Amino acid sequence: MASVYDLNSQFSSLGTGIGSTNTPDTQTIQMSKEVYGKITFPRVIDTEFTEFVSPATSSFEPTVPEFFQFYEDLFYQIPVEGEVNSHEYLVKRSSEYIGETVQNDEINALLEEINTLRQDLLDANQTIVDLSSNSIA
Repeated sequence: MASVYDLNSQFSSLGTGIGSTNTPDTQTIQMSKEVYGKITFPRVIDTEFTEFVSPATSSFEPTVPEFFQFYEDLFYQIPVEGEVNSHEYLVKRSSEYIGETVQNDEINALLEEINTLRQDLLDANQTIVDLSSNSIA
C-alpha cells in the first residue's frame, strides 16, 4: 500500500495536494485540485506523447518459397471465382504477366470441334459443286 508521502510525490507534479490524518479507527484523505480552462490547459499541461514509441510498421515480406507454402496452406480456403482474392484472379493476373491467355482442355476441345465442322462444311460444299457441275455437263 502506498504511503501518504508516496501519494504526495506522485501527485505533486499535477498541482494536486494530498494530506492525510490518521486515527486508530479511521483514515481521512484530503485532496485538492486545480482546474484549468480550455485556453490555459494546453499552455500548462504537456499534451504531447513523449513516453510512447510510435508503433512499428509491419514489414513482413515473405520469400517466394514462403509465399508458395502459404498458397498451399490456404489453397482450399481461396474462393474459386471472384474479382479479387480468388483463384480466377490469380489465373488472370498471372496470364497477363506472362503474356498468354490460358485455355483449358474444354476450350481446346471445342476449338478442335469447330475446325472439324468447318472442314466438313467445306467438303460438303465441294461435293455439292462437283455434283452440280457433273449434272450440267
